[in-house]
Amino acid sequence: MSLVTFKDLPDTSTPINANNLNNNFEYLKSLNDYSANEVKIGTWINDKPLYKKVIDFGNLPNNTSKTVNHLISNLDQVTKIEIISKNLSSNAIIPIPYFDGTNRASIYISTSGIIITTNTNVWSNNQTYVTLEYTKTTD
Repeated sequence: MSLVTFKDLPDTSTPINANNLNNNFEYLKSLNDYSANEVKIGTWINDKPLYKKVIDFGNLPNNTSKTVNHLISNLDQVTKIEIISKNLSSNAIIPIPYFDGTNRASIYISTSGIIITTNTNVWSNNQTYVTLEYTKTTD
């Protein structure tokens, strides 16, 4: 972790542009918007718009694969995947990918869906949400 120093702070000798301030506020607000709808959250390193969407994956599969359509049209590059998988009995939060020597869960994102594969029968009581950040081929 790097420390922020005063030299890293923005130059305050230049007047603040109200439009830039509003754009920055909207961007910061969008980072905290976890929605099942597609939300534009900024710009990726290649200047393409960056989007975010939460997909309700439902319960994980037991010793098999399950695919849930993410309903993202023209998916190009997935830049970030966050997964919340909660065991509904114990309230334990399970990270995915997961491997403890016996139990394994892995994830794959295709242009049409999210595929999670497990190798044992301990997963069906885990409610799962997948958050994707991505670019699109049409932008």
